[in-house]
Amino acid sequence: MDSRSLNSATSSAVLITSLLDAYAKDDPQRILAGTINTERRKLTRSNARIGLYDQAVIFGNLTNILGNNWVGRHKFSARYYAMDPVAKAARNAHSIGEAMDVLVRFAPLWSPALCLETFTEDDVTLLSVDVISAADPGQDAGLQTLKNFCLALVLDIFGKSLGRAGKKIKILQEKSVPMGVQPFTVLKDQNRSGLAVPVSICAKPMSGSQSADYNKALSEILTLTETKDRSFRNKVSDQIKTITNHRPTLSEISRALGLSPRTLNRRLETTGTSFREILEQITKERAENLLANTDLSRADIAEKLGYKDQASFSRALKRWKQSGHE
Repeated sequence: MDSRSLNSATSSAVLITSLLDAYAKDDPQRILAGTINTERRKLTRSNARIGLYDQAVIFGNLTNILGNNWVGRHKFSARYYAMDPVAKAARNAHSIGEAMDVLVRFAPLWSPALCLETFTEDDVTLLSVDVISAADPGQDAGLQTLKNFCLALVLDIFGKSLGRAGKKIKILQEKSVPMGVQPFTVLKDQNRSGLAVPVSICAKPMSGSQSADYNKALSEILTLTETKDRSFRNKVSDQIKTITNHRPTLSEISRALGLSPRTLNRRLETTGTSFREILEQITKERAENLLANTDLSRADIAEKLGYKDQASFSRALKRWKQSGHE
């Protein structure tokens, strides 16, 4: 599979195919029930895609049929594992700390609802695995299972790559995630899901890591993220531009895109920008056009662009000029 098809929706199609083969080969429809655009016969295509809503529905169906702990029992298919550049880069990272950095930065390629973060408390680095729910509350159960599946995948990566060092890592396990795995110690009923890694071993190498494989996987990821970042920024920008009668808000745009405000902000942050910066640029372009091509007064333009008064608009014009925007 080339880098053009290695996006989160396509990778999810490969993952869902492996789940169907494992749990519903004779009756795939019971896993696909309730999905909007997913059919088993289409998943074998090289460009197969599964959207976030259908991912959530499928994970919810699996949980209803198999119980919450199915994620701990699933055997990841070699086909999916070998094709996924994020898992490959993490397994071949130079150190445990670098592997965590890869996962934090790129796990959203598995699904845009995933949010992995690291925190250092005392002498421990915590790798937190979480999901940020979409706007539709009906997806929450499936997204929770997606989080559990991501945690299982993270544990599988580290469990096969740490050797003895793995015994020093503890799993933070929420009450809703019954998952027993080796060689880790499990701390049950925690406030978050993830790993607790002693700072003292973060610099230790990942067992069996290969620099060539790491560099190749990272190159695939960076090519993919560059395309995805540009596409997502354009999508947000285009949605803002559809609103011309008032100043668009973050909540309004995120709702139109089917995302929570937090998810929208987080995804824009990973692309090196923010909702505020995009809105500012579009507002500046609109202001320039209205000033140059209409007879509207500054007060009228200020009102049309959503400024509370002309003084606020004048300050924005001054700021753009000082920053070299004009």
